Amino acid sequence: MIDPSDRHLSIVRQREFIGVSRSHHYYTKCAPPRADIEEMIKLKELFIKYPIYGYREQVLESGKRIDHLNGKTGPPSDERIRS
Repeated sequence: MIDPSDRHLSIVRQREFIGVSRSHHYYTKCAPPRADIEEMIKLKELFIKYPIYGYREQVLESGKRIDHLNGKTGPPSDERIRS
């Protein structure tokens, strides 16, 4: 893609030719946290076992504590209740 060792074309010119922003050129991806990968694997296994389940049933089946099923309704969590 962009060759920083090219002496004839600067990085700026190379980016302009291919239409890439500066931030896109210098950005490096980070690996996802191990816990996220393990959670994705569990959800994938649940989906294979119960393909007709929606996200609500998947969350309930996974055993996670949930306060809001769809983000709009449900009881408030204990952390948000003020005494």
